Amino acid sequence: MQSFGKENHSSVSEFILLGFSSESQVWMALFTFFLLLYLITLLGNGLIVTLIYLDSHLHTPMYFFLSILSLVDMSYVTTTMPQMLVNMVYPRRTISWGACVAQMFTFLVLGIAECVLYAIMAYDRYVAICFPLHYTLLVSRPICIKMVTVCWSISIAGALIYTVFTMRLPYCGPHKINHFFCEVPAVLKLACADTSLNDRLDFILGFILLFVPLSLILASYVCIFASILRNRSFQGRLKSFSTCASHVTVVIMFYGPAMAMYMRPGSWYDPERDKKLALFYNVVSAFLNPIIYSLRNRDVKGAFLKVLGGRGQITMWDVNQSTVTEFILLGFAPNARTNPLLFTFFLVFYLLILVSNSLLVSLIHQDSRLHTPMYFFISVLSMLDVCYTTTTVPQMLVHLLSKKRAISFARCAAQMYIFLLFGVTESWLFSIMSVDRYMAICQPLRYKAIMSHWVCLVLVGICVAYGVVGGLCYTFFAMRLPYCGPNEIDHYFCEVPAVLKLACADTSLNDLVDFITGFNVIVVPLSLVILVYANIFVAVMKIHSAQGRIKAFSTCASHITVVTMFAIPCIIMYMSPGSDTLSNSGKKMALFYNIATAFLNPVIYSLRNKDVKKAFLRLMGWGRTPE
Repeated sequence: MQSFGKENHSSVSEFILLGFSSESQVWMALFTFFLLLYLITLLGNGLIVTLIYLDSHLHTPMYFFLSILSLVDMSYVTTTMPQMLVNMVYPRRTISWGACVAQMFTFLVLGIAECVLYAIMAYDRYVAICFPLHYTLLVSRPICIKMVTVCWSISIAGALIYTVFTMRLPYCGPHKINHFFCEVPAVLKLACADTSLNDRLDFILGFILLFVPLSLILASYVCIFASILRNRSFQGRLKSFSTCASHVTVVIMFYGPAMAMYMRPGSWYDPERDKKLALFYNVVSAFLNPIIYSLRNRDVKGAFLKVLGGRGQITMWDVNQSTVTEFILLGFAPNARTNPLLFTFFLVFYLLILVSNSLLVSLIHQDSRLHTPMYFFISVLSMLDVCYTTTTVPQMLVHLLSKKRAISFARCAAQMYIFLLFGVTESWLFSIMSVDRYMAICQPLRYKAIMSHWVCLVLVGICVAYGVVGGLCYTFFAMRLPYCGPNEIDHYFCEVPAVLKLACADTSLNDLVDFITGFNVIVVPLSLVILVYANIFVAVMKIHSAQGRIKAFSTCASHITVVTMFAIPCIIMYMSPGSDTLSNSGKKMALFYNIATAFLNPVIYSLRNKDVKKAFLRLMGWGRTPE
């Protein structure tokens, strides 16, 4: 990329993305709004892809293209949104010349792919309605794959032309892009050369890549409309229109803003309007696509209800050919005498976890003295612990009193995913908390500036993103296997190693995936914690005051204790080969990192923490009232 910069004689080595309003109060609202929009977009499109994969009734060309669209949308928003969110937190909103080129190219590849994909989807609907008898022949799986390949070839070629002709121009300054990402029209405004050739080229490419696909879509729907009107059955016409309504809605939302952006003269450039248009076809359309396709589509809604355990067969069985429709959770040794004792013990334990963690969150929320990054992360940890134990303990309590300990296939997959989501998030949160302690001890003068409220929110968002992805990897590879029987899980909940024991297929791939995923979501965060605390130890030893060293170590002691309790059992459980996982030891270790740590976390953080104890005394009216 640097050589490219030398060729076009640019003196600009980086750009500044101005984004939206620079007022800090507006940033807070915008950050929250866009973070939620981004997470919902990932969740919605990810759910569409998952449903299409799981339900064999959705293994048709139409839903194949829809799953590709959802994957493109997820990648499309990820090209711009994470950087925009980071730029809202950090005052320095720079992007290097090379990163700007990469972002522009990736964004254009995905955008053009979506344009061509809409045309392919229109052709699919045209063949399905106008030539129903020849549909499976004209839109077979090999043809679908070829069409998608052509789609990506066109998008790569188009994006390359756009990017090369934009970035070949010299950029001498100013270097402030009035946009939230490196989009062609906004970058061209900074070129210190004549851009009339670029305007003509952008119009020609816009005509080929936007207008031509849109014309094909319109032609397809004219033919579809004529074919539908020849259908004498009112019900048949209604059904045909309904299959096209979702696609037409999506096309209108995407093509309108995109053509307004890329097929107008450069002199019509309006940065504020362009930012809104880009938001619409980049973010809003990706957010609305899964909503439109799910709300207007009976098949998708039906598949969703099936996965939730509603009417109909669980569709994952069709995919992995499992004969097992439900599992039996053996839990602990069924004994009429010990079960009431175990029930009482775990119920008291669970209630103490809820009360203590909720109390810790309430104290941090109520006491302004605890409104610091460290206590913010502790409150997030407490909320995670409440959710983490609630995923497993209530069901275990019910099964201790009930003879029937069954759990449906879908609910088992859901429990597994939710448990892993919270577990992986907690694992990464521990590493973030160690970084916070490092900044507080090693960079005390810059601590507040570095660990600002926005930075803390972004870091927690990253932890959640790791949780979503890590949980999905574990669950997908575990539940794709066939389960033919027996169906008795020797555990008190659906944990990956215990469920894999029942698979009637080779699980060596799963062992490898679990090891790799475990390395990324357990060992890497733990290594980061160790590395950070090694640096903290070196910094603390340089403090001349013994009292200062004791105080510095005391702020880290609680965190080290909690990390050790959580990480070691997790590593043993998730990074050992499946054949070496023993049922009884597995249940005991799961009890430790699932229940015992959630119980001990608030105890450790309160007993070893003077600030929390003082906050509790003030809340109870026993401490000194602040002036």
